[in-house]
Amino acid sequence: PESFLLIKPKDKVSGDFYWIEENEEYAFITVADSTGHGIPGAFISLIGTILLNEIYNSKKIFKPNLVLDELNRLVQLTLEQHKEDSQLKDGMDMAFCCYDKRKRIMHYAGANNPLWLIRNDSRLKAVIGDEEVMLQPNMKHADVNLFELKADKRPIGKTYGDITNFSLTSIKIEKGDTIYLFSDGYADQFGGPRGKKLKYRPFKKILCELNGNPIKENRQILDSKFETWKSDLEQIDDVCVAGLRM
Repeated sequence: PESFLLIKPKDKVSGDFYWIEENEEYAFITVADSTGHGIPGAFISLIGTILLNEIYNSKKIFKPNLVLDELNRLVQLTLEQHKEDSQLKDGMDMAFCCYDKRKRIMHYAGANNPLWLIRNDSRLKAVIGDEEVMLQPNMKHADVNLFELKADKRPIGKTYGDITNFSLTSIKIEKGDTIYLFSDGYADQFGGPRGKKLKYRPFKKILCELNGNPIKENRQILDSKFETWKSDLEQIDDVCVAGLRM
């Protein structure tokens, strides 16, 4: 219930999409950025949504890294990227999360898109694959720390025959943790006094500054800051940001 979604398509339809499901044990959320925007991007988004529904409802695959493995395989088959003469290099970047409600553990896998977690504590223990590691804050601002769970540097689809599997990262959630999933549209927007890209470090700082607010207020503030930054310049890409206060 403590969450928001900021959706700002560049055109009437979007290549960015989100997907949410829930059962008694788990809650699932993904934010994805398909190749292109407008109608071509929306076409790939539709494929992604349909295939995620199939993976969840029919194949009952819930583990994020296995979901991305299967989605990658199905996207390549759907777009016939396995054929030698295939010209379709479309696909998507994605952050996929599965939250274990009983154990309060967040499982994450990413195709180019990371997960950001903000908490007051400067410590975060993560299990990456079979290895337990202590993560250091990616940014410290005032009394909050932003941690980044890194994605695998490969997309869903686009190239055929990837032999490496997606990796899984798991973290124990503490009360008050705030999690962000997003596409690159917010950070890549041109604007400001010099017409430059916003970039990711200022985006992280904005989210850290907002951490003391009720989470539902952050949608409107992020939207307002985006429009102020963009000013009278054209929006260059779709924008999707999801925030969850645990």
